[in-house]
Amino acid sequence: MKRFTIDGRRVRSFDDFIEATNVGLIDRVGGRWNGNLDAFNDYLAWPEEEEYELQLLGADECARSLGHASQAAWLRANLRECHPANVAGVEARLARAEAGKGETLFEVLKLIIDRNPHVRLVLRTATSLDLPAHIVERIRDVIARGGGKAVDEEARGHGAIAVSATLGSILMLRPDGSLWDADAEFDRPLMPIEEIWRIPALVWAVERFPWLAELLPSRPPDAPGCATCGGSGHLGSSPVLCAACGGLGWTTLDRES
Repeated sequence: MKRFTIDGRRVRSFDDFIEATNVGLIDRVGGRWNGNLDAFNDYLAWPEEEEYELQLLGADECARSLGHASQAAWLRANLRECHPANVAGVEARLARAEAGKGETLFEVLKLIIDRNPHVRLVLRTATSLDLPAHIVERIRDVIARGGGKAVDEEARGHGAIAVSATLGSILMLRPDGSLWDADAEFDRPLMPIEEIWRIPALVWAVERFPWLAELLPSRPPDAPGCATCGGSGHLGSSPVLCAACGGLGWTTLDRES
């Protein structure tokens, strides 16, 4: 499958994203994007391939930079040009964005790509995992089947499976190996997880989907059991993971230091 790569590692604004997308994709197929989202959707169909992979490096930087403030700026610009019949709707979206609620510009762009039948989107972040092909297929199968709880449906909307859910936070794993956090009910936008949550997210993932167990780090022969949780990975009989070992039940000198 042909791959196009957008380097978003230096994206700090929508203009930066536009330029990175032109360099990585649109210039290469004979176009030039000016930031119009309808045109962006059209350009995604320009490559000759029936299906292609679009890899976004630095998706975590893009998510942070194209947040509610960027969405509000885009809506203000759109408000000056939209059809009168759409003004009320745009104003409502703008009010939510200015309040730090609703969809971010990153989520809007990602949804446009996800809905395009020609594109297989691959998001690369600092905490992305390298998934074996058979795990990728099983994740895609879970997403395709749908159903489950409300958190599963929200994760499915992000092209992911829900590996954990607490009040105000749904941790998700995409087939591309990227790990994300969001919760629409609490207006928590889609953001990459921080490195500190990578191991706990995998432990929770295995509790929901045991077939993900091979993604957990292998225990070194000399790694001692965690003194804090006694090797259980949890605090007492509660479902709370041990912060000292991240839920693994063992530690290394690096983790202890």
